[in-house]
Amino acid sequence: MPRSRFLTADADLVFDVLTDLGDLAWLPAGVEVDVPSPNLLRLWLRRGAHDDEVHRPIDIDWENLRITWGGETTPSWSGWVRVERLPTGGCLVSARVMGSEGRPAQQVTAWTDEALERLDTAVRREGTVLPGRMRRALTVPRCDE
Repeated sequence: MPRSRFLTADADLVFDVLTDLGDLAWLPAGVEVDVPSPNLLRLWLRRGAHDDEVHRPIDIDWENLRITWGGETTPSWSGWVRVERLPTGGCLVSARVMGSEGRPAQQVTAWTDEALERLDTAVRREGTVLPGRMRRALTVPRCDE
């Protein structure tokens, strides 16, 4: 199930943070990423009773502010994240991550929520967010899609 979070920052800034492969501080603890070649992502997941290391194709759609990894041939540890511009300002970031057998769905959901929270923190460090009065008016709770 997709997870979503409202961010009080410009959608392009958020997408820049998401796609900066040199600084992935927004990833949850225990998840590491490397890009060994163009369009290929290597994930290390170091939590729980066993570690996973997987390679997945990655596609970054700059026009639609969407990143996808994995696919039909690699259904485990695949997913997408997208950033939606909101007409009132700010943006909505939604992510869906499919785990692997042996990983409880609750753990994958917790990782996704942690990543969205850390992304919010990283974006605030990186650049400008909406003014406080506007931010309070636009704040919505984290939601499921």
